[in-house]
Amino acid sequence: METAFFAVSKLVWFVIRPESLLFLSVAGSLLALLLHRRKTALWLGGFSLAAMVLIFAYPVARPLYAPLERQFAARPVVEAPVGIIVLGGGEDHVPPLGRGTPSVNDAGERYLAAIALARQYPDAWVMFTGGRASLRGGPAGNAAQSAEIFVSGGIARDRIVLEDSSRTTAENASKGLALRPSGTEDGPWLLVTSAWHMPRAVGTLCAAGWSGLVPWPSDFRSGRLYPNWSFANNLSELNGATKEWVGLLGYRLAGRTAELMPKGCPPN
Repeated sequence: METAFFAVSKLVWFVIRPESLLFLSVAGSLLALLLHRRKTALWLGGFSLAAMVLIFAYPVARPLYAPLERQFAARPVVEAPVGIIVLGGGEDHVPPLGRGTPSVNDAGERYLAAIALARQYPDAWVMFTGGRASLRGGPAGNAAQSAEIFVSGGIARDRIVLEDSSRTTAENASKGLALRPSGTEDGPWLLVTSAWHMPRAVGTLCAAGWSGLVPWPSDFRSGRLYPNWSFANNLSELNGATKEWVGLLGYRLAGRTAELMPKGCPPN
């Protein structure tokens, strides 16, 4: 069932992501020209050009990120946690060849936050959950990279719990739940993930049975809407924001979260 859901979500997202829709719009305009549908070609071509100019000029994804990132406060006040759970996504699946060192991406602030928290709370466990986000599944080296990052940040290896086969947020939740050390079931657990991903992450972990969960968001992306003239970056951010909203709605409709915008998981 999980594999079927994952496959369908991948297929649907491939079709409806903004860059795909933009490509289909341009392709449709050219096809309309070939079929001598001049009005249709002009309408699709005009829409494509206007969309590309807008995306080139403005970081249009920022208003989409804003409500996701406002749901949970940054740096919340918390009692000494029993553990810190870090969701995968901040590390590159394939590190640069020949360097022999782990590599992070634009969500790498998750590691900075987790290492700082682990130093602040030296008795807390540190759990990483994340694998290969593909239909093949299985480990992808993410967990090994994470362990190396944590250890290089001064965290003792015997504090680290690794889960390396989850492909989705739902699997992060269920597989991480099974690895909680004895005595940590009621929390509080600090959940570290990107601020824009936090509502779906919290809702999914709560629905999976986590309790005493305290969101600790990182790498915020929303901000002022001003011209920055960067088509590639703006389109990438638009893809990311749209994907998160589609995922949030899809998880709610599939019953993987109890609320669209959850508040958190209280202790049992």
